[in-house]
Formats: sequence, structure tokens, C-alpha cells
Amino acid sequence: MNEVILPNTLTLNEHVKRILQAKTEVQKSIIDMAIVINEAVTQLDDTSQNQLAEKIGMSKGTLSKWVSIGSNQNLLNYRNKLPGSFSTLYELTNLDRQYQSHYGEDEGSQKFVTLIEDKITPDTEKTFVDQTMREHREIVRDAKTTDTQNKIENAFGKSTELQGNVFNLEKLISAKKYFSTFVIIPTPEQLSRWRNLELDDYIYEEYPLADIRKTSHSGTLHCVFQSTMNDIETALKCLYAFGFNYRDTLIPEQNISGFSSLNDSTVFVRGVRGISKSNKLPIKSSNLQHLLEYAEQLGTAPYLLVGEKTKRKDWLCCIE
Repeated sequence: MNEVILPNTLTLNEHVKRILQAKTEVQKSIIDMAIVINEAVTQLDDTSQNQLAEKIGMSKGTLSKWVSIGSNQNLLNYRNKLPGSFSTLYELTNLDRQYQSHYGEDEGSQKFVTLIEDKITPDTEKTFVDQTMREHREIVRDAKTTDTQNKIENAFGKSTELQGNVFNLEKLISAKKYFSTFVIIPTPEQLSRWRNLELDDYIYEEYPLADIRKTSHSGTLHCVFQSTMNDIETALKCLYAFGFNYRDTLIPEQNISGFSSLNDSTVFVRGVRGISKSNKLPIKSSNLQHLLEYAEQLGTAPYLLVGEKTKRKDWLCCIE
């Protein structure tokens, strides 16, 4: 069907062409304005800068944002790729500063330039820059928490390299080894001792496993304690003694209807330290390999198995 054009009207394509041309001019004018404001502020003294802000109807804070844009050579070198939004351009200058602060001037500047070349177009919206900034802040936060963790551990001296993967607790403490994920399968002797100790503080004094636990600065720590329902109270005391908060209990699948006693059934009590998200992961069985696989899905290395031995990669074992 032929398009009917009324007198003094434009076609759709003609409107699109005019709008895109105006959009380009807006983008160019934003950059031009930032440049001339930066040149003015650079040349004027403080008193004149205050007068400038007043005469052009800007607050000093807004003027400073324009200067940030107009003085950022990394942006100006790609002026034809930039969006025509003042707020988006200003957030890009913030991102450039954040990159250089974290990675160093040269590496940070190059990372910013690469972002412009690969990701920034005239259609880029502020939401994209905001998301990129959030992702960078997460990287910075993770780096800081890891640094804090290392400083805490180094305050007690550097760790000692150990040969093999089976040690007693005293050896691990003296070697200054620290762990993020624990699987504890207490021996009958350990369980008997811990059962008879009235308070979790007494359990810690008798078996100071908390001394080789990492801090939660670098992430969530996990502990899985094998017990029976009969000894659930002892399991909870042990979690607290070792520096964990109770999170949940995993019980065997029930093939009967109604309610029945689980007193002699093997259960696993899970504790955490740090931020903990809801977790629906099942343990396939009480088999040791299934239990270690579960712990690896749940937590992060370094891993410690207490009370049993394994040759599984990345695990150390603590026997008494």
C-alpha cells in the first residue's frame, strides 16, 4: 500500500533522520559545553569561579561535575562514541577514577579505554554504567576482604608448609593453617568427651578447632557435623564451640507416612559463619565421598576433614 504524504509533512524515515541528527547535535553540545566550562575554570581564580557559577546559573557542585567531564581526556578522545546524557557522562568519569584508584593510573586508564571501545555507544544508558560501577565495587570489596583476611592471618605469623595431608590439631595450629570449610565426623571417643562437657566453651578449651578457622571477612564459612539425632545437642554445642552458628539439619529420607523416631539415624548438622543464603542442596548418602562432594558444593577451599581420612584433592585431614 502506498504511503500518503500530506502537504508540509514528512515521511517516517525523514522524521527519523531529523531526530538522529538532533540527537548527534545534543551529544556534541554536551561535550562542547563540558570543554568550555573546564577551560574557564582552569583559567579563572577561585573568586572568579564562584562568580562564573552564579552567572551561568549553576551550583558549585554541578560546575564541578561539568569539569570532571570536560577534563577527562579518556572521554574526549572518544567523543563521537559517547552518549549525550550529562549524568551518564559524569558516571563514566567516576568509573574512570575508580579504575585508576584500584588498578593504578596506567592499568586503570587502559581498562577504562577498553570499556569505551568495546561497550560504550551513543545509545548507552546510565543504567549500564551504574551496573558496571556496582560490579567494580564488588571486585574492590572482595579484594579488600581478602587483604583483611591475609593481614589477620599474618598477624600470627606466616604459615608453615606441611608434607602429607594427615595431621593432628596441635600440628595444624602450630603451622598456622586456616580453613573455610569443615566436615567433622567425630570418633566415638571424641563424641563421648564432648557429650560430657556441659558448655561449648569447655569443648573449645578441650579441642580448639576454632583456632584454625578463617575469619568471615573473605566469605562465608561452613561446617558440616555428622551426628545421630540422639546426639543433636552435642552437635550443636560443638558448632558453637568451633565458632559457627546453627543453620539447619539434614535428615535421611523417610519412606513411611506419619511420624517416627529418628534417634539412631545419622543426621548432619550444618553451621555457618558470615552471610548465609538459603541452601537446598541434598547429601546423596552418608558415604564419605558424597559428604565431601556436598561440602565442596557448599563452601570453598581450604577444606578440612576432622575425624576421618581421605585422599581427595584439596582436603587436609585432622585426626585428634
